[in-house]
Amino acid sequence: MEKEKRLEETVVYTYCPQCRKKVTDNNFCVECGAKLHKQCNCFVLHKPYDCGHSSCPGYSLLIEMAEK
Repeated sequence: MEKEKRLEETVVYTYCPQCRKKVTDNNFCVECGAKLHKQCNCFVLHKPYDCGHSSCPGYSLLIEMAEK
């Protein structure tokens, strides 16, 4: 029980700018899918990055970057 309590205390919440629900502070809202921050913690590039998309392009981002 105490271990669960410690994990719960480390969760950071924010409010979605689109649906206004309280959600965990990730790249996208788990309720409506809206982007929560201008820069995502990009799992493809392993760093904060603003790809300009409203939804995650995933590994297609590498193809886009190579074509620029």
